[in-house]
Amino acid sequence: MHLPKNQPNLLTNQTFIFLLLSFIFLTLFFSFLLLLFVEPVFKEVSNGFQVILFKEKLNEPVNEPVNDRQKEIISLIIQNNSISINELSKICKVGRETIKRDLSKLKNMNLIQRSGPAKGGHWQVVNGD
Repeated sequence: MHLPKNQPNLLTNQTFIFLLLSFIFLTLFFSFLLLLFVEPVFKEVSNGFQVILFKEKLNEPVNEPVNDRQKEIISLIIQNNSISINELSKICKVGRETIKRDLSKLKNMNLIQRSGPAKGGHWQVVNGD
């Protein structure tokens, strides 16, 4: 049987739909399998908890939790506990956001803490020299 040119081919549409649904099913199936083999990590956050089902590996060394720049930041804080992010950025020759990440990591590791207001406050080294 010959179909007119303006009518879609039913067989092609059914094949396309079948392939699309098969792809979706396989994607969901393998995603589910991945969840079965990955152990979830539970982390406390301010208002409750967070579940991490998988975590991408970061380029942080496993045996050295504090890198050289972060050690330098601690040393600079010991020398001048009211040092600013801008000053740290200039001395370490990195951007402000990098310094903010380093300070956040050092605070999370309980190596430093900030006392007082954002302007006029000072840093304290908790563990260290």
